[in-house]
Amino acid sequence: MRPPVDGWPRASSLMLITDGSADWPRVERVVAAALGAGIDAVQLREKSLGSSERCRWARRLAAMARQRGALLIVNDDLDAAGEADGVHLGWRSVGVPEAQSRLGRAVVGVSTHSLEEALRAQDAGASYVTLGPIFETPSKRGLLAPCGLEPLAAAIAALEIPVVALGGISTRNAASVSEAGARHLAFIGAAFDAPDAAAAVRSMRTALESGIRQGGAAS
Repeated sequence: MRPPVDGWPRASSLMLITDGSADWPRVERVVAAALGAGIDAVQLREKSLGSSERCRWARRLAAMARQRGALLIVNDDLDAAGEADGVHLGWRSVGVPEAQSRLGRAVVGVSTHSLEEALRAQDAGASYVTLGPIFETPSKRGLLAPCGLEPLAAAIAALEIPVVALGGISTRNAASVSEAGARHLAFIGAAFDAPDAAAAVRSMRTALESGIRQGGAAS
């Protein structure tokens, strides 16, 4: 396995998560556009694929990301993550120490939904956490209520590792999320549902940076 991209996570970053469609031409097209627009990390989240197919996707996406200096993370599959820069763990996944033991020098992210969960993940040795859903999102509807911006700001203040805001993040609300302290945003539909994924990523970057400036001015 190749080592993680040096210097990631950056001071601020955008992560694109694949949409679970298991549609390779669609995923390849959107990821390529996002990489061309400067996305920092891609998370391969295709739960309906078998592990061997996920490994093939990971190899291809890792090569695409490498050309752009971006990171590829694989969701909840340590075998496929061996083709990439790391793994993202959920509540049914193995623990952080086991993932680190299997993958060696790799990024290990953890999904969290509260400050307490985020702190436990940090204590376990996670490289970063996602926190959400911040806003209403179709993928979590009926499963998790939106947590809003206050818990996000509390987690960012409490944790030493990066906190990636996730869930319903769009070009319309990204600035407000970054004004609350977020420096790292993850999204699916903002790119996959956009008519122009590259333009959407550039708009998301502009909103992130604008929110960071406004947040800094307010403080």
